[in-house]
Amino acid sequence: MSASPSSLRPLLTSLLLLTPPSLLPTQISPDLHMRQRMLSLPPHPPHAYDLAESDAFSTTFTHQSISDADRTASQHALVSWLSRLPVELGISAVDVDATARSLFARRLTAMRTAQEGEMDPIDVRGGMWCCEAWHAGRRVLVRFPEGEAERLYMVVIVGEAGEMRLDNLFATQRDVVLEKGMHRWTADCAPANESAVAREQGEEEDQGAEYINDADDFWAGFSDDDDTGGNAKVQAGASVAVDSRVEGDVTEQEKAIKDIVRGAYTLHRSIRSSGTESVEEFIQLVRSAITPA
Repeated sequence: MSASPSSLRPLLTSLLLLTPPSLLPTQISPDLHMRQRMLSLPPHPPHAYDLAESDAFSTTFTHQSISDADRTASQHALVSWLSRLPVELGISAVDVDATARSLFARRLTAMRTAQEGEMDPIDVRGGMWCCEAWHAGRRVLVRFPEGEAERLYMVVIVGEAGEMRLDNLFATQRDVVLEKGMHRWTADCAPANESAVAREQGEEEDQGAEYINDADDFWAGFSDDDDTGGNAKVQAGASVAVDSRVEGDVTEQEKAIKDIVRGAYTLHRSIRSSGTESVEEFIQLVRSAITPA
């Protein structure tokens, strides 16, 4: 099944019309899941209160007693849960406040439109965009219609069945589509058949996200205070560690380390163009991180 603008409807409905805004786990990309786990964020979207003007359109209990500060804080928490640095677009920071303002202003507009019943509240006139570097990763940039000082964008991943998962949400004053020379997304932009290598990489991404919890458990037992003498122990036991891997099963700690490396590599690959050099770049990054300055 090929994706189309209509495939965005479930995702946009969850973001713009559900009260409070919420997404199912199946509507979140593996990379975004992994980021949330690495940062120890909650597994479900935090409760966010709409703008005070939206209470008139809510079908649930209104929160007139909520202060403006609490509303803003809850909106920022949701955006922080949904957003990451869009470094693949040359943007080095997420403006949480601007993204929250833009998202919840659009929620207010969508709820008003839905109540009036004369127009479709899900507006996709901003279009779906991509570039050559995104084809293999099945990434699509969704541009929300103009109307705010900041432009609101959403990055989604197109699944095998045409479903779309949120990978990022951010606002910026820059025209990303024009800057990056993007073209309109069509079904032809997504690879029709994945190679065995690509399929294996996709499985590794899912596994990288699933195993982060185990990695967190592993790191919970260590502290910086243990570093003293730790390097000596590792060096003294290096040959023994190699022998144990040959003679017996991989230990739980080694599995946890592999989980961490797999998750880190998945994150590294997601923010760079695909290419065979990505492995070498990742190895160099690891070396720079563990080599004393």
